Amino acid sequence: GTFEELAAPATASPWVLAVRGNAVQAWDLQAWRPGPTGELMPAGEDPRVAPGLVPTPDGQSVVRAVSFPQLVLRVEPIGNGTGPPAQSALIKDDLGRASAEGMLDADRVLVRSEKAGQQGLEVWHMKTGARGRRINLPAFKHCGANGRISPDGRWYVLVAAAPPDRPPAAGAGPQAGTPHLFIYDLNRGTFVKQAIDAVDPRWATQPTGLAFSSDTRYLAALFEQGGGGVLVTWRHPQLKMPPVTTPIPPGQLPPA
Repeated sequence: GTFEELAAPATASPWVLAVRGNAVQAWDLQAWRPGPTGELMPAGEDPRVAPGLVPTPDGQSVVRAVSFPQLVLRVEPIGNGTGPPAQSALIKDDLGRASAEGMLDADRVLVRSEKAGQQGLEVWHMKTGARGRRINLPAFKHCGANGRISPDGRWYVLVAAAPPDRPPAAGAGPQAGTPHLFIYDLNRGTFVKQAIDAVDPRWATQPTGLAFSSDTRYLAALFEQGGGGVLVTWRHPQLKMPPVTTPIPPGQLPPA
């Protein structure tokens, strides 16, 4: 049958999920062969749970936040797959609205949460249920093109407006933030940022594409406006080096 959406892995894995309602079919895109298929238990409806699911690196299980029968983060095998028994970690009320960003390896899951307008990340260990220290994020619009995990599972990148380094002078109006690239080290909980100077600030806070290279040595962001675009590529982790800017004339980008 037909499926409604595809769920891609967060790290370097060939497995994707074809999803229709609660039905899931895993596909190995490298070998171009189907994997396990099955029907998942309904996740339940709860405002504290963000929709969505991601595959495990081996394509045998899915990771998602669910509210039934309990509010938990769950890794569960797909139907006829060979995944291990389901594992769950309780989501406490202090976390806010939660979702699984992806599996960093066979045990660790990156969880994104939002509460009172503040977004954050936590690394959860599913075998022990332990939660890492929360990493607070700047205000940004999370979508498929903004907020990405590196293929090796170590870094998380997003584009957002950074507040001014200095407060406005007395009597001056509020100042708009400057668009920056933020890169978070998920192992250490630290981050670096780099101003995006190659794109007008009006368009530079919402990329239409954001990705690491497979070896994580490069990082690129695509910005579009009026049918044209610009691709900005940085060396990673040498972000202070001037990026390479590649204009894309109108008509060369595929339609949205």
